[in-house]
Amino acid sequence: MLFPSRQTLEGIASPATPSSIILAMDWLVDEIILLALCLPLALAEPLSANAVVGVLAAIVVTSVAELASSKWARLSALSAYLVGAVFFSSLAVMLPMVAYQCVRQPYPAFRAAWLVAVFGSYLVLGVSPALPSLLLCTVATVLSVRTARNAAERRVLRLARDGVREQLLDAKCISDNSQDLAACADDECELCDAVEEAAGRLGMQAALSLQDASSTAPVSASSLINCLTEREQAIAGLVAEGLDNKEIAAELYLGEGTVRNHISSILQKCHLKNRTQVAIMYLRETL
Repeated sequence: MLFPSRQTLEGIASPATPSSIILAMDWLVDEIILLALCLPLALAEPLSANAVVGVLAAIVVTSVAELASSKWARLSALSAYLVGAVFFSSLAVMLPMVAYQCVRQPYPAFRAAWLVAVFGSYLVLGVSPALPSLLLCTVATVLSVRTARNAAERRVLRLARDGVREQLLDAKCISDNSQDLAACADDECELCDAVEEAAGRLGMQAALSLQDASSTAPVSASSLINCLTEREQAIAGLVAEGLDNKEIAAELYLGEGTVRNHISSILQKCHLKNRTQVAIMYLRETL
């Protein structure tokens, strides 16, 4: 695309930002370069008074196009100068400054309006003012497009930087939330282990008390523990000692899930409700 986009020309950055200040300085430098290129042609005019008028008119129109908030004011000032450049050589030689502002406008049809003015000045005034104006207007177009593209690249880089910063902040928030959830899970696991350990100890104390009360009772030949497998009997014994699932798994080289499954099987076979009853049952049957 030869010309910058409408968004680029209407405003690369919001006011009072470093990017907008840099952009304004770039455009000011371009206008100063064009003024320096056009002044020799203006001073070469036969009537110096007309040359001064042309320079002042170009500066005024450029200032209006740069500072006016209304698009109609900008377009009216530029259009009036383009029409005057067709009939007055003092305006035609300063046409590159106005052409620079034309290219900056967000209207594709208006960006090339300076070509009409140059062609009209050629028909009315001849080759002398039209040819230098054409060459300098081409330079003005190149400067305007270059400055706008540089501003657009800075804007893209700024947006990319802001996007990366937001992604880093989101990733940090997700990481913090994950750490919080992991800490909560660890606390919950520790609480469950503490509850199970306390329950096991209470079960042992209750079993010992029950054993003391029924030490004279005969052991039934069809004791409940005989319906358990050797692995289940071993796990029931460790439960009676007050070990939790993790400690039982480490003791028997099993997984915690396997230990839970065996305890569930013990509860089902012996018609018990919790591991405390398992401890009591084991101690009653073995002691």
